[in-house]
Amino acid sequence: MLRNESRSFWRTRKNAAIIAAVLLLVGTFVVTHKSTNHISSTSVDAPSDPFQTSITTSDDRIIAQSSGERKPKLADGCRHVYLDVGANVGVQIRKLFEAEKYPGASIIHDYFDRMFGDVNERRKAGRVCVFTFEMNPEHEQKLKFVENCYNKLGWRTKAFVPRAVSNVDDETLTVYRDNYDDGQTNLGTTLFKNKMWIYKDERAVKVKSLDLGKFVMEHVVGRIIPEGGGLKPSVFAKIDIEGAEYMVIPGLLAKGAFCHIDEATLEWHRGFMEKPEDQKNADLVKTLVESFTALSPRFIGCNPVKLHSFEDESYPNDGKPFPSDCGKYTGKY
Repeated sequence: MLRNESRSFWRTRKNAAIIAAVLLLVGTFVVTHKSTNHISSTSVDAPSDPFQTSITTSDDRIIAQSSGERKPKLADGCRHVYLDVGANVGVQIRKLFEAEKYPGASIIHDYFDRMFGDVNERRKAGRVCVFTFEMNPEHEQKLKFVENCYNKLGWRTKAFVPRAVSNVDDETLTVYRDNYDDGQTNLGTTLFKNKMWIYKDERAVKVKSLDLGKFVMEHVVGRIIPEGGGLKPSVFAKIDIEGAEYMVIPGLLAKGAFCHIDEATLEWHRGFMEKPEDQKNADLVKTLVESFTALSPRFIGCNPVKLHSFEDESYPNDGKPFPSDCGKYTGKY
């Protein structure tokens, strides 16, 4: 079973890599997105319902579309977007909006402050919208609590959990998570069997996939961007998905979504690849991504993508109290 799943995984990833490589060489896909990166409006405020299905505005520029009425996007009304891909227990989101509780966390001053402004700026309505993606069902309770808490405070957050980011939508995938459940461990999850070696045991669970590239193109690119804030609108992604990056990143490239991410931190997990062929494929993907980021400033309509090898593992089990308006979190992790 493992062997068949491994072949299927790499076959999907290799196809995406080939498509992305061809598109990279031709350079045509970035041209088609030249005018769709942002749509600004001076009359748009953050909606009272953070993720309502429609937005009322007097600016008819956002409605005119060749295919008819414009479809609303989840990131409408957001000046900045933070994609937490592989959110685990959600501690990075908390560092974004509750920075004072996490002194010394490097992601705050290295990225959040620089790209989105200080924590007081980030808390303002319409400044930053957060989308989190996590495939471990054990973290659903915590991430949904964070989502509900922050939306109550006006800090727009939406969690997709349990969903495994991929390059296709709604495919049933087998993921493996640590089975050592003491209520303290921040359980890791991967698509690769027998790779959670730092834990006591593992358990297979089935989850649905989510096409990250499609999500970015449908809900982030071309969003309605409110005025104000000083800093230019930006999209920042933290990607830590325990080996699935070798499938997801080529999908972002192939769909043109990578061009609309200003900066991203990415942790590579080449050690998950045991066979020489798999290691070779992993190296090919990394080379492709590094080549693309180096060349991206030359592509018309493509943001100069900055990719960083970075991780902030501080406060892994969180444990910090939530704002009083949200009540006490009594779940695990």
